[in-house]
Amino acid sequence: MSSEDVDKWLIDMKSEMDSIYQNKVWSLLDLPNEVRPIECKWVFKKKHDKDGNVHVFKARLVAKRFKQVHGIDYDKTYSPMAILKSIRIILAIATFHDYEIWQMDVKIAFLNGNLKEDVYMSGYVFCLNGRAVSWRSSKQSTVADSTTESEYIATSDAVKEPCWIKKFVTELGVVPSIEGPVELLCDNTGDISQAKEPRAHHKSKHVPRKYHPIRDMLNKGDIKVCKVAAKTNVADPFTKPLPQENHDEHAANIGLRQMS
Repeated sequence: MSSEDVDKWLIDMKSEMDSIYQNKVWSLLDLPNEVRPIECKWVFKKKHDKDGNVHVFKARLVAKRFKQVHGIDYDKTYSPMAILKSIRIILAIATFHDYEIWQMDVKIAFLNGNLKEDVYMSGYVFCLNGRAVSWRSSKQSTVADSTTESEYIATSDAVKEPCWIKKFVTELGVVPSIEGPVELLCDNTGDISQAKEPRAHHKSKHVPRKYHPIRDMLNKGDIKVCKVAAKTNVADPFTKPLPQENHDEHAANIGLRQMS
């Protein structure tokens, strides 16, 4: 509260509190003896315009959910949120069909989720000097024994993206051509064989199950794995050294040109 912008922060904090009262997102109750309340804190953020000038002061009262214990305070969490790539897809479709795009700024928004449980949060405390809490997620890595297995793992990870895009665009109902299977181009014959006929590859038993969704997607008809010849694989310049002639041919096929 000692900053030169204290007046602006106070105005937005009051706006945040007023919105909480007006939208009736809480009820004042006596805390049961067996319940541990969730603490809260204020989070402040400045939004800048394209020239770097501060044009919005955002003050938000948030719950310290990171202090909850899984299995005791909650079982699962889910918040419906927009994904940036979905916005890009909609913009691309709107551009192609020459649709009009309207934009609006929502100052206050609440997730409309119907909770079955009662959530208790302690009184609204003005905590301006709270420490930020961060954590890192540890991920298990899989070491492949061969090039085929490493490419199979990479292909299994890559196939999730087009299948998500296919599902998203299909639900929009404006691109009829998305109804067919998505073509997945691969230049590794062993990789394609393992995806289509897993029983023939008993040596890859150590590959975790999480890398096998490609088989289910093949059976459902969501994707179609196609062999691409090395001479027509335009991705090769990004992954391996090539003779100058092949490199220039691939560069031209994907639209790269010398600036000079």
